[in-house]
Amino acid sequence: MRGHFAGAFALPLVLALIACSDPALEAAPPEAPPPAPPAAGPSEAPPAPPVIVDEAEAPTPDPAPTTKLTAGEPIKAAPVDAQARPQDPACAPAAKLLAEGDRLMAGGDPLAARKVYLEVVKNHPSCPEVAHVYVAFGEHYFAQGELDNARQFYRKAATFPDPAIVAYAVYKLAWCDINLGDAAQALANFVKVIEAADRGGPSEELQRLRDAALRDSALVYADAGDPRKAAAFYRKIAGEEGMKRALRHLAQIYADRGAREEASVVCEAGGPGTCQ
Repeated sequence: MRGHFAGAFALPLVLALIACSDPALEAAPPEAPPPAPPAAGPSEAPPAPPVIVDEAEAPTPDPAPTTKLTAGEPIKAAPVDAQARPQDPACAPAAKLLAEGDRLMAGGDPLAARKVYLEVVKNHPSCPEVAHVYVAFGEHYFAQGELDNARQFYRKAATFPDPAIVAYAVYKLAWCDINLGDAAQALANFVKVIEAADRGGPSEELQRLRDAALRDSALVYADAGDPRKAAAFYRKIAGEEGMKRALRHLAQIYADRGAREEASVVCEAGGPGTCQ
């Protein structure tokens, strides 16, 4: 899906946050961001082992804090590939510029990349590549640990109509929220990813993001949700099979923290076979 956006809509945030208020970038280019994960996407992660809820059979594990993504660590979903979509001939120059900007950013030259990205925004404001520019800057600030700046760019990217862009940007917003300690907002954003993926129709890219959001949401549900309501919550947003997969992750998290009662409640609510 392609959007049409006036330059006045896209440019101010880029100029304000990139061209004017980034002395750290001017002083010294950061190290190259980590390489993108393999194309297999989030599904490549091994499944969690079964949760054992029989107190007589399993030792009680030490409590563990919520797993958090450290800014700069590889993300769990493959980045949206702008070049994988059919191109409007009028936007071919924008696509070439975007590819060049991505190459410069990956090569550790964010100052040169910034100039190329700004050219996309200023000279091709109606092309969908503009959304990828916002994602690229979100990725840069996320990798540097500047999560407030990263959130501003991801939020802007999420206003564009492409479902894959929206799902990816909101997925990364959720991880910003996790690292900033806002479990409730992270959970809300993971739900938005699932909803965006469902609206986008059949797509391998969207399915990877949906699966990643469903799995990772369990990390924050354990902090922000009620284990007695988990089955109803996940059944509503992900259906019966999605509910069972999410509850397996959630029960494992509770068990790893030593919260055996909560793990048992979740497994029982999911029905037979949920945690086996």
